[in-house]
Amino acid sequence: MGHGAEERRITRSLRMPKRNETFGRLLKIAINSIATYEGKTAPCIEEELAEQVGLAGSALQRYKSGYLPPEPRTIEVIAEAAIRRGLFAREWLERFLHAARYPQIERLVEQLCPLGPARPRPPRVYENLPAPTYSQFVMREQAFAEVLDGLQQRSAAVLIVGMGGNGKTSLAREVAAACLHDAATHPRCDALVWVSDKDRPGTTNLSVVLDTVARTLNYPGFTQFAHSEKQHEVEQLLRRQRVLLVVDNFETINDSALLTWLLRLPEPSKALITTREYRREWRSSWPVELRGMSEAEAWTLVEQRLRQLRIEQLVSARQQLDPLLMATSGNPKAITMTLGLIKYERRPLQEVVDDLYAARGELFDDLFARAWALLDEAARRILLVATFFPTSASADALSASADAHGFAFDRERLVDLALLDVYQSDLGSPVRYALHPLVRAFATTQLLQQPALEREARDRWVIWYLKLVRQIGYCPNDVDKLSLLDMEQDNTFWVMRWSYQQQRYDEFMELCALDGASAPKTGNFRSGPSRAQRSD
Repeated sequence: MGHGAEERRITRSLRMPKRNETFGRLLKIAINSIATYEGKTAPCIEEELAEQVGLAGSALQRYKSGYLPPEPRTIEVIAEAAIRRGLFAREWLERFLHAARYPQIERLVEQLCPLGPARPRPPRVYENLPAPTYSQFVMREQAFAEVLDGLQQRSAAVLIVGMGGNGKTSLAREVAAACLHDAATHPRCDALVWVSDKDRPGTTNLSVVLDTVARTLNYPGFTQFAHSEKQHEVEQLLRRQRVLLVVDNFETINDSALLTWLLRLPEPSKALITTREYRREWRSSWPVELRGMSEAEAWTLVEQRLRQLRIEQLVSARQQLDPLLMATSGNPKAITMTLGLIKYERRPLQEVVDDLYAARGELFDDLFARAWALLDEAARRILLVATFFPTSASADALSASADAHGFAFDRERLVDLALLDVYQSDLGSPVRYALHPLVRAFATTQLLQQPALEREARDRWVIWYLKLVRQIGYCPNDVDKLSLLDMEQDNTFWVMRWSYQQQRYDEFMELCALDGASAPKTGNFRSGPSRAQRSD
């Protein structure tokens, strides 16, 4: 009897379905990536795959938990879908087939991912570095060197600390670009991920950062995982390559879990963080304090700014502006704003400097108030509606929302006064406009005092984006139209979210239907939006 019982136990174990957790994880990644690229849900993809092999959708659920398909045909169908529709590569396919215990791995790999003749091509660099909002960077040599030195230490995070307007974001961007493109003389990074809280203060959290890392490194399927699994997979990515993760404007982030995670970022990856505040929790980071510009740096900035404003003829000798540099303590934003005021206020320099000293601790309050007084009604409306846009705006969207015609004139004054930042990613891209965090805070305060203006401008803002998505319509394969929509994705999401919060459901549903028909998105309207958090 003992011998017969042992035989039955062995027979049952042979008949039991085999499990492999790696297989289940790779399958979930494939299904989620296909769903993301095609703008469908994961259950929909599961039903499609199951139908191809004559199974119920529930069978795919079992396979996602790690059970191995008994039929090779099922593995082949899933593998082909992942390669053709999920855009996976040879490395994933080999890992998937090994985990599935597929009998003829080499044959299927060659069939789905043939190597073919080697063709020289530049390696793909995974990064989402934002375009600069400055025409030329003034090198901050000491601070630049200190940040590079920190990135070579064992600390997981390097912290750039300084008051608003001192150039923390510009410095972080230039350091990041140098590490990405000039590895011969700087610490090398294989990929770069940029996350900023400046345009939507308080919305950045650990989940948003994990999603941004996954998308930037081309693993969009990870964004649909449960939080713990998503964190695990992203950390594996950070261990396999040197990723420089930049988190900008941390002083407005309230998520303690993100802070803890950044300080324990897996090696060899590093975090570079900008903030106005130093907290006790940052003790294990490598801090770099960014003060005002040195005299030489400030003069380089002044010379650039005078040429941009076309007022260099007003300065006959450097000594004339020495009091200005002292009064602004070398703060780059204060210098650029003050030079703009000199152009438009047409007052003696000494009067301008006296006002700066009188402002003392309220320097920027004084500068903004004086700049505001120089704006006409149209320019003021443009500055106020610029706060509607989470990252940047086109000239058309700004002028339509503000109901301001003659935008070219208003734009020149707003840019000269350093109230609007201008950026252009390349010569083929349209010019876009953004707000510095200090300017956004000032404009938001002004907008709160004009609720009627905001209501009317919001209506025009919604109408403009409705017209945009109607114009684009259903165009899943029209690259030109989709590229136009891509530039406005963050703004379109923000319009949808605002419409939902204001219970303007007709506009909300139309935007969802039109925008969802054009480009796939994922996310939740009640959570903080970002490129990693959108909704169908």
